[in-house]
Amino acid sequence: MRLTGKTVGLLMLGAGYVAAVVLMVWRAAEEARPDRVTIRVSQWQLEGGVRQAFAAMIRRYEQLNPRVHVELISIPDRTYRQWAQTQLIGGDAPDIVEYGVDFNSVGRFFSPITDEVMKPNPYNRGTPLEGVPWRDTFLDAMMNADGFNPQLNQYYAATLTQHSMRMIYNRPMLREITGSDQPPRNYREFLALCERVQAFAREHRRELSPIANSKDTVIGEAMFIFECSASGVAARIDHRHVYGFTSKELAMSYLRGDWSFREPELRIGLELLQDLGKFSTPGFLQLSRDSGIMDFVRQRTLMVVAPSWEASSLKELCDFDIGAFRYPVPLQDDPVYGSKMLGPYADGRLATLMGMYVNRATKHRAEAIDFLHFITSVEGNQIFTDVSTWLPAVVGVKASDYSRQFLPIYDGYIWSLDGGFLNLSGDDAVALVRNNFFQLWGPNGNPEKYRAALDDGLKPRIISDLKREIRIRTQTLTREDAAALAARQLAPGAAGPVALLPARLEGRTFQMITTVREAEREAAK
Repeated sequence: MRLTGKTVGLLMLGAGYVAAVVLMVWRAAEEARPDRVTIRVSQWQLEGGVRQAFAAMIRRYEQLNPRVHVELISIPDRTYRQWAQTQLIGGDAPDIVEYGVDFNSVGRFFSPITDEVMKPNPYNRGTPLEGVPWRDTFLDAMMNADGFNPQLNQYYAATLTQHSMRMIYNRPMLREITGSDQPPRNYREFLALCERVQAFAREHRRELSPIANSKDTVIGEAMFIFECSASGVAARIDHRHVYGFTSKELAMSYLRGDWSFREPELRIGLELLQDLGKFSTPGFLQLSRDSGIMDFVRQRTLMVVAPSWEASSLKELCDFDIGAFRYPVPLQDDPVYGSKMLGPYADGRLATLMGMYVNRATKHRAEAIDFLHFITSVEGNQIFTDVSTWLPAVVGVKASDYSRQFLPIYDGYIWSLDGGFLNLSGDDAVALVRNNFFQLWGPNGNPEKYRAALDDGLKPRIISDLKREIRIRTQTLTREDAAALAARQLAPGAAGPVALLPARLEGRTFQMITTVREAEREAAK
């Protein structure tokens, strides 16, 4: 019988259907086994080494716990959010889900682990962390956006790693161009290196740029550079001496007239950003993250702007030796900008990432918690770190030789709690900042054009963002009031006043309302 394209297609469809049925029957049989428990774990990290690290952790865990079988589900990040929320709503989500606090509905879908984090991690017996509360075994004591949810006042997720932004470079190419494979030590050396790369490309007629960049990766590096230059402004407007601002607090300070992009330090920040764009791949604002990475892999650039989580993939993709260094922002000894620089600067606030949440609907909560205990123990997190070459999240776990060059630097100034001066207030303000990048990095762009675009359009967008935030907070407050009242009245022996939301949250909302009203009155004059 001659096979036609249609016949082949029907056969493939039938084979796929049979495979799906077999998988479904097998999974049902596994879950029905009285001598074995199967838990499923989903995550979206497909970078080099991560799935292998999970496989290694699972193998070791199953050796210690033969009764438990762990199934890993890895979904590409572009579809993961929709997939996870569909599974959660449909009641078929895995027992443990990597989730982002910005995905929303944490309280609806996931079970708090507050009681567990106050107790020691049993897998840390025989280590220096024996007897230490699970919470305190993390480098940041779980005080990150995933670990502790301040709105719900509960701990929700255990984390596995930490990250940093770095300039990753081609060691052999750097040696070919400069005679040394050592990266620049300061900002002036960095500028000189970029100019040398451009000259080398002209001399040898090569398609070569100093830095591979993209619309996706430039944002993180730009925020770091700008925050460093803005530290002097942050220090001046830190009237409460708390050494930290949220983006909304900075936005309200802008509405009150405490600062603008005319500040000398912020003008310097824009000039530093212009230098970053000048030495990046031409047209990088139109390039995707993958395009920037491939320019580096194909040796069309000496360096690439990349977060440390890309490093494991680059190690596999590149057929040359790579190194990494932190973008060398100017310090006080810089001959041009030194007088306005406050440094040294930290990479950011200490925070661990890759939050793993326990599904509220799981039938195997005890086993899910136990697996989280293992992968965040000294042994489990060391396996993850060694195999993935990502950075550790647990106290005492050593970074691999390769990942050590990506260790964040926390000794220095940093005021921003969630993005800072280029991440103000919300979607409307952020859109203004990013949609006008062409005013800075376009063919006819310059720092003054970009500054004018920001100062001319920022106030109404901040007001719009804060109004939306006020509305959301008010709605949340109303829902939580009702829930608190119901819980109080249903509790055994209920009596006395009902405890509502913390006064801290109400005070910040009131401050936001007052600031917006004053700004609107000022704009109406």
